[in-house]
Amino acid sequence: MWILKKGQPEFEVVDGAFVGRIYRHNQQYADIPPEKAACFRKATVRCEKTEEKTAKKPKVIKKK
Repeated sequence: MWILKKGQPEFEVVDGAFVGRIYRHNQQYADIPPEKAACFRKATVRCEKTEEKTAKKPKVIKKK
């Protein structure tokens, strides 16, 4: 999976095998145009169990 890098403009492919596809930030893509590969980074896989363990517990405010 691939994600558009920060600082790269969003774009729509106008020719080639990927014509008509729109690439935007905060989206993951399985296929990317080879000529634009430098604009993308590999997506990191997040594990829900790890996120649950590392998530901060809500603060409990006790009334006096």
